[in-house]
Amino acid sequence: MLFVKVINGIVVQGPATLPRTLETDTGTVVNFDKLDTALLKDLGYIPYTDTTGAYDQATHDVGDFTYNIGASAVTGSRALTERSISTITAAKITEVYARCKGILDSHSAEYSAAEISSFSTMQTEVKEYAASGTVGPAMQVAIDRGRHTASTLEVAILPKALAQDTALLARDMHLAAIEAITDLAAMAHYDTSAGW
Repeated sequence: MLFVKVINGIVVQGPATLPRTLETDTGTVVNFDKLDTALLKDLGYIPYTDTTGAYDQATHDVGDFTYNIGASAVTGSRALTERSISTITAAKITEVYARCKGILDSHSAEYSAAEISSFSTMQTEVKEYAASGTVGPAMQVAIDRGRHTASTLEVAILPKALAQDTALLARDMHLAAIEAITDLAAMAHYDTSAGW
């Protein structure tokens, strides 16, 4: 059972379960949670009932309590405001882009800005090399510098290129799914963490 502490007609504590012991100005009350309701009322602790009713936290913003203080009981409810689908949609889109950016950034962390600027070309050529054995111009430049062979470029770049492609595909899949949702609850419960 929940209680609130009421002083001068104002709820100052709770709603909460009663503590087992209570420290007061005059000492410690042991087994405070076992006291009868009349004694608790004399100490300002009144039984509380929440009348808010059922709601979905994913689709509603929950406000402060509003109390109705009676002589032997307190009822209360929370103000509920339904979120707009556009607000939830914007948050879901932001989640998708942030997750995708995190994945892409994790695959480019060890590269210089110059390498990153040519990375899409290199990725395309490495994928072509993996498929057909053809060395493209960007790969040839790296090979001519003497630091790589076509095979070492493939081993170094292809897994990351494929992981990035997968992340971009997952991003696009999520964005298309989000765009198709028109129901508030479905949007609020859409899982942007799946499929990465």
